[in-house]
Amino acid sequence: MKPRINLLLGQVESESRNLLLFFLIAFAWSWFFWLLQMWGLNLYVAPFGPFVAAFLLTFRNEGKVGVKELFKKGFDPRIGGLWYVPVFLLMPAIAGFSLFLAWLSEGTIPELMALSQPWLILFNFIYIFFSRRAIPRRVRLERLCASSASNASHGSCL
Repeated sequence: MKPRINLLLGQVESESRNLLLFFLIAFAWSWFFWLLQMWGLNLYVAPFGPFVAAFLLTFRNEGKVGVKELFKKGFDPRIGGLWYVPVFLLMPAIAGFSLFLAWLSEGTIPELMALSQPWLILFNFIYIFFSRRAIPRRVRLERLCASSASNASHGSCL
C-alpha cells in the first residue's frame, strides 16, 4: 500500500509542477508579446499564451500522441449541429446589436478595426476556438480525479 501512496504523491507533485509551469509559460508568453506591443511591435500572438503552454507541456509530458489527443479533445463530434448556431452567430449578433445601439444614440456607426483589417476576424476566431479548448474542462477534471488519493479509493469522481 505504501508504494501506491508514494506513487500518488509523486503524481500530485508532478501535476502541481505542471500547473505551475503552465501558468509561468502562459504569463511569460503573453506579457512578453504585450510589452512588445506596447513598444510598437504588434505580432498578434500575445493572447496565445495558454494555448502555447498547453501545447508545450503536453508535448513534453506525452509526446506527439499526447498533442494529437489534446487536439482531438478540442473537437467533440457528439455536439449536435444546433449548438454551432450560437457558436458562430452569437458574437456577431452581439456586435451588431451594439452597433445598432451606437447608431441610435449617436446617429453614426463607429469605425470598426475588424472591418478595415478583415484578416483579424479569422485570426480572432481561431484564437478563441483554440484558447478555450487548450485544456478542456473534462481533461482538467480527469487529471484532478486521477491525482486525488481520496477519489481513487471511491472510484471515478466524474
